[in-house]
Amino acid sequence: MFYRVIIEEGYKFLKNNGIIALEIGYDQKKAILDIVENSKKYKEAYCKQDLFGNDRVIIIKK
Repeated sequence: MFYRVIIEEGYKFLKNNGIIALEIGYDQKKAILDIVENSKKYKEAYCKQDLFGNDRVIIIKK
């Protein structure tokens, strides 16, 4: 899963308070948030929904 590589390596390219925004499929929220939590490299991660109420973007803050 390419999300794992982005999450594991992405923090190296962010300034403090920088973000990574990942577009996701409607059923990927839990898996992606688990990867972020397990990495222990970020302060916060949350999901935004699209206009139809589907989970669509994960915002990850360093």
